[in-house]
Amino acid sequence: MAGTPATDVLDGYEVVLRIAQPRWYSRFFGAGVDFYQRPPMPVVQVVWPDRDGMFPWDSGVDEWCQQSQPQLWIPPDDHPPGQWTRHDPFEDWPFRESLPYFTVHASADVAAGTVAIGTVLRDGDGTWWFLSADANPGTTEQVQLRQIADANPDVAAVADLQPGERADRSPDGGWSRRSHDRPA
Repeated sequence: MAGTPATDVLDGYEVVLRIAQPRWYSRFFGAGVDFYQRPPMPVVQVVWPDRDGMFPWDSGVDEWCQQSQPQLWIPPDDHPPGQWTRHDPFEDWPFRESLPYFTVHASADVAAGTVAIGTVLRDGDGTWWFLSADANPGTTEQVQLRQIADANPDVAAVADLQPGERADRSPDGGWSRRSHDRPA
């Protein structure tokens, strides 16, 4: 149970389990988020003490103990500055609800980066589809979202599509949005 010391994890020391704040998920638990497709998912951090048995929240704890493990039970904005807060790998990532390694569907020509994206669909379950103008959704490949974003930087303009929405490229290169009825 979270918050309860455990004596059978680290020989000679107690550890404490703490529930991680969901705002850390994109930084540290991307594969888990990718598997579950969206938070919340259960993440518990095992927090270890210093050589004297003191924990990061204890007064007088060894500085190395405090700085060598993130304090994931604290929201990122309240976390002490240091290596765990210096860089958010997704800071400039436009798909704030979908991580770079999410698996998405793309027509073969879009996946290869040989044609522009004509339609972006987001199914009711959040699944992304990136299709060329003449693509058949039944003939798509699975690729990572990062591959699509890197090959088509202009798709950032529709990165905020919500489940059940679609965007079609206009003749002027912009995007027109509407809801769609693809099944979840």
